[in-house]
Amino acid sequence: FAQQIPFRPNWAQEEIVREVETALVEQRPCRIITLKARQLGVSTLAEAFVFLWALRHNTNSLVIADDKPNGETLFDKTKLYYETWPFREAYPVKYYRKNQLTFERQGSNVWVMTAENPEAGRSRTVHCAHASEVAFWSDPTATMTALNNSDPNLPGTLLIAESTANGV
Repeated sequence: FAQQIPFRPNWAQEEIVREVETALVEQRPCRIITLKARQLGVSTLAEAFVFLWALRHNTNSLVIADDKPNGETLFDKTKLYYETWPFREAYPVKYYRKNQLTFERQGSNVWVMTAENPEAGRSRTVHCAHASEVAFWSDPTATMTALNNSDPNLPGTLLIAESTANGV
């Protein structure tokens, strides 16, 4: 088992955490779009939220990255949260696959997909999504349209779209 590391958010992560907390308290959907710099932990924090949302009953979370290797790297962070979580035995998983994590009792799922498929996420309801490196997606308009159609835009839902810069 991996070692547990206490979470101490940096300034960038604190801003995102505050926005998510505010949206939850105000009972509104939370939508965050952020230009990120390297090593600020935005993706790591987004994966923490993906993990936390999956602990709720009957929720679907989705990680969409620019390509398969980056998606797998992000999803590995989500799985690491589960593997190092002291309460994991109370939350057994039904599926623990390369691209899916399903919690048995909660009926919740986490999937990872790539934006190489502009229809990614279209066929399911998504309560929490991490859209990574959006500026590098082959067709960001089509993929975000598919994602937005999957998102019920209700209180308690979360979308974090982030990217490093890629020109204008």
